[in-house]
Amino acid sequence: MAGTLPKPLAGDGVVTHDPVTRSLLVKAKTGDPVWPLWRQGHQALLDGNRSGRYSGVPTVYASGAGRRDAAAGEAVGDGWLRFKIHDDAAYRELANALDLSAIVTVDKQAGRILAVRFRQS
Repeated sequence: MAGTLPKPLAGDGVVTHDPVTRSLLVKAKTGDPVWPLWRQGHQALLDGNRSGRYSGVPTVYASGAGRRDAAAGEAVGDGWLRFKIHDDAAYRELANALDLSAIVTVDKQAGRILAVRFRQS
């Protein structure tokens, strides 16, 4: 599908915080219309990680705390993407937010994850 524009579909994501790795973990909410596409995109990212070589699957970036590309996502188990926020101020702002959620965007044509945006309700 090279050369075709993505057909984005946005949905709600859940966020959890892992203070040990200084990471935020995100996945689409189960039952949200983006969930099946999120799972498909997540599996493609996992497969690319396991192969140990470039898989042709683009990197997923998260934005938030005033940063456009706050961190790149790493696929981990159970549908989660882990984002290690390296900027200390952005990490503190996001990790300390009591009402942090995410908007997740997938490509409904290609079945891949496009982006994550952290937000405070």
